[in-house]
Amino acid sequence: MRNLPSFGIGLALALSPISSAWADCSYNEAEALNAKVTSGGVTIDSTSDGWTAELKEKLEKIKNQLHKVSDQHDAAVSADDQDALNAVCEAYGAILVEIDELAKQLE
Repeated sequence: MRNLPSFGIGLALALSPISSAWADCSYNEAEALNAKVTSGGVTIDSTSDGWTAELKEKLEKIKNQLHKVSDQHDAAVSADDQDALNAVCEAYGAILVEIDELAKQLE
């Protein structure tokens, strides 16, 4: 029975690097998110009616965020910085949420 706790601790230590690797955002995932954000923004911009000054301002804010995150994306890839790439993926995800919210307001 004494071996069971040490086995559990060893297993947890062995799996911890693997589980953190699953949370990392790959280059391909970041590229896919970028494409999704870009196509979502273009679709909203070109197909929606009912634009108010407030909604146009929100779209401009989203576009500015996308430019900033795209620059961070390029820097993360150039520096081969996984932490920065993870942050970029999170930022793309936040932008996608904003695009969805904007699209709902335009309906």
